[in-house]
Amino acid sequence: MVDFKEKTVVSSAYSHSEDMTKTWVSRLTDSSNLWLNAIRCEDEKDINKACLLYLSDARNSLNSGSLIKAALSCSCAASCIYTLGYASYSRKFYLESAKMYEENADLAVKTSIREALWSLEKAYINYIIARENIKAESVYNKFLNLSRRVNPFLDESETIRLRPMVNSSENGKTNNLSVELRKALADFLNFRSSHTPKLAEKAGVRK
Repeated sequence: MVDFKEKTVVSSAYSHSEDMTKTWVSRLTDSSNLWLNAIRCEDEKDINKACLLYLSDARNSLNSGSLIKAALSCSCAASCIYTLGYASYSRKFYLESAKMYEENADLAVKTSIREALWSLEKAYINYIIARENIKAESVYNKFLNLSRRVNPFLDESETIRLRPMVNSSENGKTNNLSVELRKALADFLNFRSSHTPKLAEKAGVRK
């Protein structure tokens, strides 16, 4: 027979689980969630608005010290820009995303090797898309050196490989960026150039 104490523990655990479920549901249905609203706009083919929301989310994430979330939102904005027909311009934002992932790796290396490696791999991929081969190779070498610190017997074949360049090209569209979006893109790049990442506690992959 289950005693009173055990019933209390089970009841408490159930309530906690239920509260957590409600929290996640509220997040998924929160109309103020920039990330989710951006995804909805993409689904509705409103790419200009989706890009604006991704940029706002990236900026908010930078202000709160969350480099991983900022980098992800920035790369999503870059994807939107590419979809609108501006491949060369999109590479500027893939570059910023790569830089943020690399910055996060530099911060994370003291506390979580796993997060640092993960961030370096993401940085590498975004540098490749941005056609920054030298930076991509530099990040790859950092990834390889850090991996060997964890496992001195690691064979290079077990690590990520340099990928071929992405040969994307402009698709001829030139009038799809709204005036509001053009301003937001320029403002974000200016913000990034003067922004110093905060050494705040970050949510990310941990050991």
